[in-house]
Amino acid sequence: MGKFFFYLLLFLIVVTVLAFVFGMHKFAYISGFILISIALGVGYVYSARDDRRF
Repeated sequence: MGKFFFYLLLFLIVVTVLAFVFGMHKFAYISGFILISIALGVGYVYSARDDRRF
């Protein structure tokens, strides 16, 4: 599951950067918001999973 999230976040980063480069700012802000939301959720899940081991 970790590889899936990694490739999903990598894809969203590329889409966000390309959207800004091509001048589609509204789409870039939306994809960036989705990227940040998923990144925060994944980080929270993986950090919570590490705390339970100790």
